[in-house]
Amino acid sequence: MIQAALKAITAANKTLERAATLDRLASKASDRLEEEQQKRAGGLYMKKKRWGKVPGMVIDEDGCLVEVENAKRLMDEVRARGYEPFPKKPAAAAAAAAAAAAAAAAGEEEESSSSEEEGEKTKERSNAAAVKRRIINTQEDGSLQLWLLQGSKQLLQQQQQQQQQQLQQQEENSLQQDIITKFLEPAVQRVSAA
Repeated sequence: MIQAALKAITAANKTLERAATLDRLASKASDRLEEEQQKRAGGLYMKKKRWGKVPGMVIDEDGCLVEVENAKRLMDEVRARGYEPFPKKPAAAAAAAAAAAAAAAAGEEEESSSSEEEGEKTKERSNAAAVKRRIINTQEDGSLQLWLLQGSKQLLQQQQQQQQQQLQQQEENSLQQDIITKFLEPAVQRVSAA
């Protein structure tokens, strides 16, 4: 009987030791996971005022997907046009929120409900206007919102035209090389051999 009790106690101790070991391993794994989450891949986010490369696509003011390669250059272009990349809260929404807070403090429930409705309408309008004028990084769930410049369409169109011209030049160069290698070089070799 005593031996059975000792065996049960030893088994319980071993189980407790295993549980403690598993707890330690789980805490180490969670620490590693937290460290990995803190080490984010280079993307469109600010880390100690340094901008990394954007690995994905962003949505422009017209709702089109645009590939952005250098966030710092985009920020510089936005600032050069006189816009702030991270705008403050819209004035209409701030004023509506302040009015709603003042009305609630005064205890005017009827007027506060109407001012809240007006505040919601102005907030919806300002949000609808703001969506048209910003880009959202889709890989970061919209955590970064940059204001776009009015002339961004022209800038993007110019870049696309330049890329198309480069592709056409490359195609022309490859066509010229094909003509030279397939027709001219054999003809020159035949003439030089004769």
